[in-house]
Amino acid sequence: AAPAGARRPARAAAGATEAKPARPSNRRPRVLSSQRFDGTVRWFDSLKGYGFIEVGESSAADAAAALAEADAEADAADVAAGVPKAAARAGRAESGGHVFVHHSNVRCRGMRALAEGERVEFDLALHNGSAVAIGVTAPGGAPVRGTRAHRRVPAERVAKHIARLSGDGAGAAGGAEGLSDAESDEMSDVLASLDWSAVSWTKLMGLLVQQGLPRRALEVLEFMPSAGISVDCVAYTVGITAAGAVGDVDRALTLLEAIRADADAGAGQPPDLIAYASTLDACAKARRLDDARRLLDQLRADGLRPNHVVYQILISAFGAAGDLESATGALSEYTADCGAALSDTVSNSPYVAYFSAACECGEPARVVDVLRELSERDAVGPRLGTYIAALSITDRHGADSCQAVLDFLEQDAVEKLVRGQTASGYESDFSDDEDDDEEDEASGSGSVGDGGSAGSNAQGASPGTHPVRHQVPRILRAAGKTIGRESSDGRMLDFVERIVDGANARGALVPHAVMRQALSAGDARNAESMLVLMREMELEPSTEDYNISMSIARAGTGTGARGSKGAGSARGKPNDAAVIGWWEEMGEYALDPDWFTCTQVVSSALRAGRPEVVEDVWEVLSADADVVMVQDHIAMYTTIMRVLGERGNPVAICSLLQRMLEDGIEMDAYAFRTAFTALEACGHWEGMKWSYAYGCAKDRIPNDVNIKMVYAALEHADYKLAVKAIDRVTHNFHRAERRSGRGSGAKGGAGAGGGGGANNAVARLNRVRRAHRVCTVAVSKFCTQETVHHVLDVMKLMWASKLHPNHITYSAALKSAAAAQAGDVVEVLLARLDQDLRDGLVSTHVITLTHAVAAAGRAGDARAVEAWLARAEEVGVGDEIIYTVGVEAASNCNDVEMAAGLLARMRARGHAPNAYTYSALIDCLGKRGLTDQAMQAFESMREEGLERDVMVYNTLLLAVAAGGEFHLIAGLLDEMRTDGVSPNATTEAVIQRILVMIDDVDLVSKGSFSALQRQTLTRALKLEAAAAARASLVAADLEEGATAAAAGGGGAPRLDRGSILDTLPDELEHTPAVSAGARD
Repeated sequence: AAPAGARRPARAAAGATEAKPARPSNRRPRVLSSQRFDGTVRWFDSLKGYGFIEVGESSAADAAAALAEADAEADAADVAAGVPKAAARAGRAESGGHVFVHHSNVRCRGMRALAEGERVEFDLALHNGSAVAIGVTAPGGAPVRGTRAHRRVPAERVAKHIARLSGDGAGAAGGAEGLSDAESDEMSDVLASLDWSAVSWTKLMGLLVQQGLPRRALEVLEFMPSAGISVDCVAYTVGITAAGAVGDVDRALTLLEAIRADADAGAGQPPDLIAYASTLDACAKARRLDDARRLLDQLRADGLRPNHVVYQILISAFGAAGDLESATGALSEYTADCGAALSDTVSNSPYVAYFSAACECGEPARVVDVLRELSERDAVGPRLGTYIAALSITDRHGADSCQAVLDFLEQDAVEKLVRGQTASGYESDFSDDEDDDEEDEASGSGSVGDGGSAGSNAQGASPGTHPVRHQVPRILRAAGKTIGRESSDGRMLDFVERIVDGANARGALVPHAVMRQALSAGDARNAESMLVLMREMELEPSTEDYNISMSIARAGTGTGARGSKGAGSARGKPNDAAVIGWWEEMGEYALDPDWFTCTQVVSSALRAGRPEVVEDVWEVLSADADVVMVQDHIAMYTTIMRVLGERGNPVAICSLLQRMLEDGIEMDAYAFRTAFTALEACGHWEGMKWSYAYGCAKDRIPNDVNIKMVYAALEHADYKLAVKAIDRVTHNFHRAERRSGRGSGAKGGAGAGGGGGANNAVARLNRVRRAHRVCTVAVSKFCTQETVHHVLDVMKLMWASKLHPNHITYSAALKSAAAAQAGDVVEVLLARLDQDLRDGLVSTHVITLTHAVAAAGRAGDARAVEAWLARAEEVGVGDEIIYTVGVEAASNCNDVEMAAGLLARMRARGHAPNAYTYSALIDCLGKRGLTDQAMQAFESMREEGLERDVMVYNTLLLAVAAGGEFHLIAGLLDEMRTDGVSPNATTEAVIQRILVMIDDVDLVSKGSFSALQRQTLTRALKLEAAAAARASLVAADLEEGATAAAAGGGGAPRLDRGSILDTLPDELEHTPAVSAGARD
């Protein structure tokens, strides 16, 4: 545990970006030694809050020993956790005698800071792999002297420090209790250590008020004169706000008088409107209305004009006190101060406050009176926020009060529609039906800071603009934002229908733009009802109307529409079924969708699991040649491509790509990846090649697509394209390595802790694995004489980049070269492998050395075989497998002495030969015609207790035949049957090969193969043919439905199985002897 007074460091090191540790570590620093170390402050930045301590000479050796021990423990933990070394060391840096210190670990009176050159004592600890100093004190454990903090110390840090001192003693209103003596002394020390300007002190006060510490803010205000800071009007205003927060009205009035006194003395500015508003707010909260009235008179006497905030405070205070008449008088004064035109108003907050006061006083009818007065005296009428506040406040008060407001709004809207019927340019007046004054739509909070943009109501208030242009749409929008949010009660639909019926009854038409406002008000159910109502009014909905409806449904406001169709959705969830239903309606009414329509439909169709709708969207768009694609909709095009791929429609994908190319759409890496993946899912190889080539030309193909292209090209035997894709893989890897190198270098210089070293190491490891895997798979496919030259192409690309081949890639390349019997390729690979092993670029792995031995043997290079075996023995990785491969390589080189020597060396090193080893040895002896030695090796297996499997028998049969000892074949076959070894297809192929060899042998000159043996083997071959013919006849009988019966006659015995090897030994035994003449 950290010593008393120490706090956890905020960061692991100076200037470092704290990364995830490579292994789980405790966030609390771990003390390395019980010994206290001494040192000198090298430097300390009070703005950033950290610095470094140089360990003293007397403690340097002990500190180095403690750090070395900690590093050893960390390395052991890294190994146990399987963390790569590069990632493990990324979080620890050599201290070089300098220890990191954070201001939270400094014991100091006042702001925690250290003076450069100051002598200190500290505990040495380890935090996130870095050495840190904790519990930093002066020698002897006293608090450090510190330094007078710089001007750059942020006020936010001081405010947080004071908040920690306050603890539970401060609440929302400053708390009932003050600080303890110790906390008060420490706060005084903190304030005394600051060297600030008046602006910084004022900012500190404001931060304390925001954090709910107004008492501390007042203490700061009291301290400022002792620090030589002259308190200005702004600081006094913040103090008034703090005094109002704690309910100290007298102090707020005193501070206001202090501002006035400084102004009279010529030492400052007189109180401004903000100071008066803050003081009024304090009086209003304390219900001291007489003081509030006196302040209002004093404000006017000072030549200031009350603004909307002042009137809002007064009206709210009068309403809370139940004095509605005073509130009405204040509202009348506000209206009179604003002038004849309400377009000069700054905010509707006084009206909102009055609506609340009227409802609190039990007179909601006053709300209608105010709305009527505003509607009649100004061409523009009440603002949108005023309508919303009236409806929402009365709705909360009671249904009857809200209905009274709705009745007035209905009558007012009908009156405006009737008046607008005779106005010139009536329809054109709705060219822009969106209201411009999107001000505060809430019911009003009554705070000092409420306000809006000045003169917003003046827009559209020119003499040529008719009141229906603004007021009717505002009424509908306000109703939609209040009662329209709950369409289940049908109030919104009933409200609109009453307006339409009232206008029609008086011979007025409702413009389409007005109905569009009704359409956009409310939720999806309301939108559906409005679309139906528009059709009943013979106002055919347009594409824009459907776009509005879809936007509402996707926003998920209210209950789901189209409930009759069983597609309702819960409140707050997107109503995708409604969007899809409206898309189908647009098709029925032959409405041309735009890109915004398609974007919404695609999004909803995907969320609803309807990919066929997405496919239908593209069919509609592709059929309209006039629709031009735009760059902003690239996300939708990409989504359509993905869905078309899932639907298996490659033709549509290619058509979409061609259309995007023609319209100049710039595809990003994600779009190319999606196109390629979609075509891959469809199995459209030509489309994959086309999209890949286009992406390569734009240099927008991500590396995972390059890797996918390699696998696809290998599957389609397009090896040139596979090599080209591998070229891009290696190039992108090389480029990524350079970027990560620059990034790690920039972060590495920041200090200990290394900036994301563990994460970067893991990401690089995954990147290397993917790239190595695809290259390894590629070289393993180039195993024929026609394609083996691509092995060197891939290897050269890897050699030229930072993606160097590993031992697995070398093994695959050597295996392919050996299978293709490409000696020149094997020679190049072995030479480069030898160099890379010497340079340490490739790990010395037994698999790689084994493939090197096998490849050298296939190339017939006995010297290379011996050299690679010697290397394996030198590094101590030789096992029975590599020796067995070495014996096989010696057999390929036709070197019996090497094979026998390797068998002896294998036994000498404690490795027992297995069946594969003996099989390779027998093969080598057979190639040299040493049949007796081959038979001896075969018998040695019996003596050593090794199982002689079918592979050994096959090899021995060929060896005996190669030596011309054909008379031994029958005995071997009989022995094979005695051992219970079942022949396989290779055995039959061996017999066929032996028969061919017999036909080529000059029996007279050889004299080693009797006519009986030749006749027996020849007859065995005929027996196989007879068995095959009999099997075909039986199959024909079965097809005809006949019962299978044994065929009579014929000297050849019936074979129960289709292999000649099952009856061959019996035939040899029962063959009658032949005369000497026949033998000749």
